[in-house]
Amino acid sequence: MAAKSRSATSARARKTNPSVSRTGFAEGTSNGKLMNVGFIGLGHMGAGMAANLLKAGHRVTVFNRTPAKVEALIAQDATLATTIAEASHGDAVVTMLANDEAVEDVVLRRDGVIANLPSGGLHVSSSTISVALSERLTDAHTRKSQRFVAAPVFGRPDVAAAGQAGFAAPLGQKDIRLVLAAAEDLRVPMPVASLLRDRFLNLLAHGGEGLDWSAIGWLPATDAGTVAFSTL
Repeated sequence: MAAKSRSATSARARKTNPSVSRTGFAEGTSNGKLMNVGFIGLGHMGAGMAANLLKAGHRVTVFNRTPAKVEALIAQDATLATTIAEASHGDAVVTMLANDEAVEDVVLRRDGVIANLPSGGLHVSSSTISVALSERLTDAHTRKSQRFVAAPVFGRPDVAAAGQAGFAAPLGQKDIRLVLAAAEDLRVPMPVASLLRDRFLNLLAHGGEGLDWSAIGWLPATDAGTVAFSTL
């Protein structure tokens, strides 16, 4: 697939708008300039976020290991990156990846984000990652005079594209697991988090992977037999 030319994306990006994008990136920076943003990780959630950056007028370069997932964004004037390095040469890069292992590989590899992001550049990690990895990334970026922001996304793919919020049950379970791991390292008891972990596991054990995390609120009724789980 041929990449869209930068001249085409630049022409589009010169359109200005004083409002603020729901992506969290202003439609112009404090000095009135738009940003060159790389976006790595274009699953359902990431694709919606990248689309909103394009709608806000930013110049967005996209990379995904499955090339087919970038097609819709290329049609919206995103620029195709064929490597992680190509997506990391702008003002900022956003990573939206599955877990610690994926983030570590993309960011810390020899030809990864840190090796290619300019001095003063910003890395926004919208993945939910462990405290330990977040601290490693902070240190690694600081050594390169780069900035790092851990900004995990709390939302569902369908509403991310609409700039809103929501949360799938498996992701809720993942977040609670990371919270409890951090609490264990610090020797901090978190009984409510432990209760939530068990509630999420119960929900997932009954086939609730496709439900919003708020479905755990119905579990007492299913436990009591007053509501059938199949009706949630």
